[in-house]
Amino acid sequence: QSAQIYALKIVSIVPEGTIVDSGDVVAGIDRAPIAIKLTEVGLAMTKAQATAEQAQLDSTLNLSTARENSRNLRMALEEKTIAKDQAKYESPSVQRQAQLEYEKAVRTLAQDSVNYDTKVKQAQAKMREMSVDMTRQQALLAKVQGVADQFTIRAPQPGMVIYVREDNGKKRGVGSQVQSYDPI
Repeated sequence: QSAQIYALKIVSIVPEGTIVDSGDVVAGIDRAPIAIKLTEVGLAMTKAQATAEQAQLDSTLNLSTARENSRNLRMALEEKTIAKDQAKYESPSVQRQAQLEYEKAVRTLAQDSVNYDTKVKQAQAKMREMSVDMTRQQALLAKVQGVADQFTIRAPQPGMVIYVREDNGKKRGVGSQVQSYDPI
């Protein structure tokens, strides 16, 4: 059930009444469902890795662009500072215009700094999300691989093999379905 495989088919089983020792192979379960699940989980893992790599590249590009934008805004602020300083010899309206442009550049740079911090936090959150998804896929892959090892049924202790009867009275054998909630 943990590997999300519910109906299994017995493909081989020793004859009823066979005396077995601990660890002897008793039965085999059809591996087709687990093979399909392994393929699905492997593809999901590959997709998660590609998505994480894409997120990392996107974050790198976005933050690089944001840093370049910040540099340009700092240069624009410097230009506005120079223009404001030079405007003190001009008329009051030109001085006021230079002051307004300077204040606007200061606000734009401050807002850009806040935006950059937000972009960094977004990138970190995205990478954490991708990491969680990859960890989840890795855990599922390990779980499915562990379940795949259990498709060969071995005797837990020495004894005699006795077939179980199903609800209809028929003995369970080769070709019978075994449900994950009733794995006898």
